[in-house]
Amino acid sequence: MILNDGQYEALKASLDEMSASIAKFDDSDGIERDWLATQGIATLKGFASDMQQDIEEYHLLTSGKFVPPTSFRICELPKILIQTRIACGLTQHELADALSIDYSRVKKYEEEEYCGASFSKLLEIADKLNIDISQCLRRWGDYNDSGTVLKRTEEFDWSEFPVEEAIKRGWIENSDGSSATDSFKAWITKVTGPYGTFAYRRRTVTDQERSGQGSLNEASLFAWQARVLQLAEQTIRESPVNDFRLDDRWLGELARQIVYDDGPIRAVDFLRNHGIVLIIEKHLPHTFLDGAAMLSHDGIPVVALTLRHDRLDYILFTLFHELGHVFCHLFDRTNFNFCYFDHYYSVDHHDAGGLKIFSGDELEVQANKFALEKLIPLDSWDTCRSKFVCSEDYAKANVESLGVHSSTIAHNRFD
Repeated sequence: MILNDGQYEALKASLDEMSASIAKFDDSDGIERDWLATQGIATLKGFASDMQQDIEEYHLLTSGKFVPPTSFRICELPKILIQTRIACGLTQHELADALSIDYSRVKKYEEEEYCGASFSKLLEIADKLNIDISQCLRRWGDYNDSGTVLKRTEEFDWSEFPVEEAIKRGWIENSDGSSATDSFKAWITKVTGPYGTFAYRRRTVTDQERSGQGSLNEASLFAWQARVLQLAEQTIRESPVNDFRLDDRWLGELARQIVYDDGPIRAVDFLRNHGIVLIIEKHLPHTFLDGAAMLSHDGIPVVALTLRHDRLDYILFTLFHELGHVFCHLFDRTNFNFCYFDHYYSVDHHDAGGLKIFSGDELEVQANKFALEKLIPLDSWDTCRSKFVCSEDYAKANVESLGVHSSTIAHNRFD
């Protein structure tokens, strides 16, 4: 897709060159053509056709005849943002000024079709471009094509929210004479901004719900997410967070850092140095929550843990599971999800290399496999004697040879 006049001129010049080469080849009927040359020209013609389509689309956008659709799927929003910006005659620099952000950020957003932009940022840009997205936002409990629940804060039933618990935990204060609910609403609006929308991928029914321990409270999930994002923004302001790169080769070293007595502190610093913010926040009642992965308003990956179970193997696996969502899903345009709320146990299981991968959701299976592989690579685990024999001596030997915490060995051995 052409994003600006400079790209348009460059692409048009390339197309003219390519068209001349194709015409010269087509006019040379008397010359014997080898198979390789014929295939090469066929490929060029395919490229030329795609380039022509991009040029025609840019002509349409700049002609003043383009009208943004009023009904579209949420996954189409990134392209519509770019199309509307061009149709409005706004440059990337002008959009950046309207958003009070650097031009380079808008340029990166559009080059990557807003991959990695938070949902609140997409809504903010849509608002600046006067795009009506009401038709693509479904009511509470409904889904878009990716299985994501969407709801605007203006549609919330505030009686469903854990207002008293939020006050008890010190998330909000009620000292200005307003009602507790009004204070809570003001806090939510401040944290999520005027474009606040609750968006998350719905999971299968939890074991807790199946066993009658209570139903999942989606309003509490949103409140917890708001608190996590608030803490993440505070962390980002107080401590520099390096740029995030979609390169997971350093995760093995993270697993090895946790063997030290100050392992948790090292993990926080290690993640921040690689562009990820780690937040610890206790779960709310009726959320049955172990962890989550999401993006901050400015697109910084945030991993949150509740430490619901006091076991190091559980904490490590949950951390790496959420990192699996960060690397496998948060920046995946095909899924277009915004937040993953995770419950450690579920009812189904899959087998991967002899290890049980519990989940009823394919994306959760992927995150589980990612976690196991990064904690102990499968080829290394296959050579460990403790995989086959439950022996303290073998376990200690494998801990030393792999450089991981003993709880990691225990988790792989008994899960």
